[in-house]
Amino acid sequence: MHERRIVTIVPALLGLAGVLGLAAPTGASQYPVPYNFSAGVLAAALTPGAPPPGSNDWSCRSSAAHPEPVILVHGLAANMTDNWQTLSPLLANNGYCVFALTYDTNPDFPFPLDQIGGLAPLEESAQTIGDFVDQVLAATGATKVNIVGHSEGATIPTTTSSSSAARPRWTTTSGSPPSTTARRSTGCRRT
Repeated sequence: MHERRIVTIVPALLGLAGVLGLAAPTGASQYPVPYNFSAGVLAAALTPGAPPPGSNDWSCRSSAAHPEPVILVHGLAANMTDNWQTLSPLLANNGYCVFALTYDTNPDFPFPLDQIGGLAPLEESAQTIGDFVDQVLAATGATKVNIVGHSEGATIPTTTSSSSAARPRWTTTSGSPPSTTARRSTGCRRT
């Protein structure tokens, strides 16, 4: 009897995911989507420096439904491996081209401290991420990207300076800068 309930519940859950728009498009790769903090910790321990599942497929081409690639920017003292184990595969399973990076680590630190990112001043981090945006734009042929930032990663797209060519200038299509305390997707292009 217990087995019959599981067989009945699984199709119902899959149907609900489809109704909510969470099911993957036909033909898309299916990546596991863990919904717990320990998945990031475990991934960082077992595969340090590895991109999260579903990200950094440099042959990915955006679809009409999702024309802008998504770049995931981790927070202070984090990295792409531990920060994006849920959102990256979830986006990829739903047809987005997803990219992630670990920025501004210190390679002189011993392992595992050399995996900690976001250690440079925000202006330097903005330049690093700006260069990554350029790589994503060149690889995908897109004209702009969506940046999803966590914590410090949400502040970097708003780091601007008109007085220094070394600092990238960002414009947001939403008309307002992202909150530094909440995750938010902002359509950005480097100008």
